[in-house]
Amino acid sequence: MGGKHCKGSHDRQGRLDGSMDSPSEDSHAVLECTSEPGVILKVSAGDVIGREGDIDLAKLKDAEYLSRKHARFSRKAGKWSIENLSTKSFTYVNGKQVPPDTDVEIEPGDRLTFGIIRCTFREG
Repeated sequence: MGGKHCKGSHDRQGRLDGSMDSPSEDSHAVLECTSEPGVILKVSAGDVIGREGDIDLAKLKDAEYLSRKHARFSRKAGKWSIENLSTKSFTYVNGKQVPPDTDVEIEPGDRLTFGIIRCTFREG
């Protein structure tokens, strides 16, 4: 109701260290795209966001600034984090750049930027 919901396949990429929580109804969140009014993206632990990720942003107007697999969402011990998978396109949390291959804890209300697509993180 009222917003576009984008969600790709549920193909999960488990982590070698087993740190990802098991997917459940409690382990989802949403991204409200402030640069694309009305776009709301459902996020689950293990999802990859990008032009060809589990959360496919290819149809958004600024998708050209995203990597195919831009960032991965994780949840461990009830806390969300995001890992920047891109070395060319940038990922920011609250205006601070996330270095490639780095996990950063995120909380509800945090501002996430993928390339130039801006979103607000909200828990389920």
